[in-house]
Amino acid sequence: AVNALTTVSGRGKGTPLSSRCCSRMAVLPQTICEGLVSVDSGNSLFAGCCQLVSALLRCRTHELKRCSAMYTISCQYLLDAMRKWNAEDIENRRARGEATQEAKDAEIEAAAISDDALTREWQRITAIEERESADEFARKMRVAATHMVPVYENCYKGKLGTIYCQHLLADAITACTGSAVTASKDGGSIGAVAERALKPGIFALMDAVGDREFQQLHSAFVSGHGGARRMVLRKFIDEYRRTHKFDGKI
Repeated sequence: AVNALTTVSGRGKGTPLSSRCCSRMAVLPQTICEGLVSVDSGNSLFAGCCQLVSALLRCRTHELKRCSAMYTISCQYLLDAMRKWNAEDIENRRARGEATQEAKDAEIEAAAISDDALTREWQRITAIEERESADEFARKMRVAATHMVPVYENCYKGKLGTIYCQHLLADAITACTGSAVTASKDGGSIGAVAERALKPGIFALMDAVGDREFQQLHSAFVSGHGGARRMVLRKFIDEYRRTHKFDGKI
């Protein structure tokens, strides 16, 4: 169903749609947010939502001119889904670590009676399983963040407006702020892997704003997260100016 809506919305003037219809399509990620978190193990639903929002931004900007705020809310829900995925993975790894330690103690006691080779083999197998699990989750987060990049790029190219791009940038900075220690389903970050993959989209949003908006964000981030959002913002601005922004010099 999401793919069908994406196809229809991407036809532009070839398939006229009312503003009300487009606005209903724009809030789809908000409607199925719980499904994104609980059942979307293969990222297909998340990818479909990103493609739908991108198509609307690219081809239906005129229809949604008076409800552009819906884009920012839908993008925020998509980021929240990634944050909850990361928080769940951290909790699962923490639980596996506790279970692993208990099993390890039991194996050590058994090895003291029998043979230490059993413990070494168990540790080797456990390490391989942990690494494979971490690699699979990192791939999932990288793919999800990559699907978000065109959404941010189309916000800039579709002339969504500086103020809305500023709101999207603020949400992205907040989603990148956090740590594995304090991560939770209600807060925390999307993780380092997703942050690196999302970086081109964040730079596209920075293309749409200027120094004035950067200063406003810096002032708005004075509270919460212990000033961490200011540090993340400064990090992105420095890298943006150093590696992405064209300053006219060749």
